[in-house]
Amino acid sequence: MPVDILQTRDMYVPLISICVITYKRPAQLQLLIESLMSQSIFSQHTVEIIVTDNDSSASAKPVVSSLINRGSDIPIFYELEPVQGIPYARNRAVSLARGKYVAFIDDDEKADSLWLEALHRCLTTYDVDAVFGPVEPIFPEESPIYLRQSGFYDRPHHRDGTRILSGRTGNALVKKSWIDKFDEPFDTKLRLTGGSDSDFFARILKCGAQFCWAEYAIVHEFVSSDRLQLKWLLMRAFRGGQGHAWRNAMKRRFMGKLIHFLYRSLLLLFSSCMFLVFIPFGRQKSVWWLRKVFSNAGQLSAFLPYQYEEYKQSNYR
Repeated sequence: MPVDILQTRDMYVPLISICVITYKRPAQLQLLIESLMSQSIFSQHTVEIIVTDNDSSASAKPVVSSLINRGSDIPIFYELEPVQGIPYARNRAVSLARGKYVAFIDDDEKADSLWLEALHRCLTTYDVDAVFGPVEPIFPEESPIYLRQSGFYDRPHHRDGTRILSGRTGNALVKKSWIDKFDEPFDTKLRLTGGSDSDFFARILKCGAQFCWAEYAIVHEFVSSDRLQLKWLLMRAFRGGQGHAWRNAMKRRFMGKLIHFLYRSLLLLFSSCMFLVFIPFGRQKSVWWLRKVFSNAGQLSAFLPYQYEEYKQSNYR
């Protein structure tokens, strides 16, 4: 019997592997795994949970061991990846996955009970290779009101089944056959800059994979206090712009790069002017435009020998 098919109730059903990587978030990890253990899909499919700990001191092990000892029909596997870096941890996790499908969710999130069922239904209904769902922020009590209302932490929403052209691992389900095409699906050269998940999905998209949106596969993300700082918002916008340019513009020929440079230069100038215009109208609007300034600056920075390393040791998570 193939390892990605298990027999349940006299029927052969595809195994789904849920991959979680974690780094020094034991309390949030427990909430996440508990939400995974209450998924509605368990009545229809066989599921395994794989936790890869990227903390060399194994801070997640007591949490995982405690949950395993509770007793559950859902197998939970723990693995330590001592080499620090998100792509190393992701590669270790997917190397352990036996399922026909691999789901991804972050260790600072928790899933609605219908999450995995909605992802799987969308993938099979629309006959695509990967699906992605919404991530809703949960703010700490001390967060400023303007940030709660700003929309800065909101992820895009689309109509269920909408075809999309990018993806990330914060809320995803992908056919494992695409992962198996690569020795290292997640590029370890991006261990300090981030973006190895977007890079992976961009590569399989170019190889012919098709993506769509699962609007009802909802997860909730806990916004940490360090991410309430203006510096984090601006540098995350910068990193996003830089990563987008690396994956797209920098792979074009000379004329394509020139057009990108001129276009982003104009947008940088425009967003800078708009930032100055909106300063008198309140922090929310002015910061919105300032994030655009940093995003376009990140796009242009790809032309320089500079990489913003968000996950270097001093900044890691």
